[in-house]
Amino acid sequence: MSLSLNKFLSGLFILICWQAAFAGKNTLADYQPGFYVGAQGGLGWVHDGNDLVHFMDNAYSQSGGTKSRNSEKNKFGGELLVGYSFSPYFSLEVATIFYPGAKEEIVLKGISQYIEYKNSAFIVLGGKAILPLERLSSSLTGWNVFGKLGPVFTLQNKDQLFFSKSLGNIIMLHSDKTEAKIGLSYTLGVGYNFTDHFGVNLSYSGVYSFNKSKYTSDEVNDRYYLELGAPSRNLLTVGIAYKF
Repeated sequence: MSLSLNKFLSGLFILICWQAAFAGKNTLADYQPGFYVGAQGGLGWVHDGNDLVHFMDNAYSQSGGTKSRNSEKNKFGGELLVGYSFSPYFSLEVATIFYPGAKEEIVLKGISQYIEYKNSAFIVLGGKAILPLERLSSSLTGWNVFGKLGPVFTLQNKDQLFFSKSLGNIIMLHSDKTEAKIGLSYTLGVGYNFTDHFGVNLSYSGVYSFNKSKYTSDEVNDRYYLELGAPSRNLLTVGIAYKF
């Protein structure tokens, strides 16, 4: 676990204990609509798609090299958000999500090549549906489960990987072209509200990309291409929220 994640979790634990010591029960009858802000932090990882695997496997088989692959995918990620709560059951949010990058290493004939996805910031506009568990039992007052769904807006470069059997190595073809892409953001979580103003939560979220890396081949000329896209990404986070 990274040092930054340890610091975030330690600070969150202290804040929760402080709020718990002074907060009273928060009930649906006490609820007031309003704006709120929030922050999340935790572990993020990347799903780069099957086409990247196919490209690498083909590079190994065509080069006659020994298969060797290392991945660095699991790192700290987080989210900052602003929302408006219309009721205890529904909110709208705008968020910036910081997903970690990822690095893939492929070794061909003793030569290392790296395929790297940079750190990414996504802008999300979505709706949040909430079920206060007080509706099921008064003993669950303050607890809730929630789900979020919304489009994701991001930019990506049109880089390409090229492999030729005659060259026996991978070449990165960088592009200056940048394209705007839209994905789908989703979140499932559980939360606890100490008061009408302060709450904590645990959530699993992700961005599904419709523009993953694309693999094409020209077997006649022993040439293989991979157009790097936007991988799907996920976060497992703990967070806090404050409503004004």
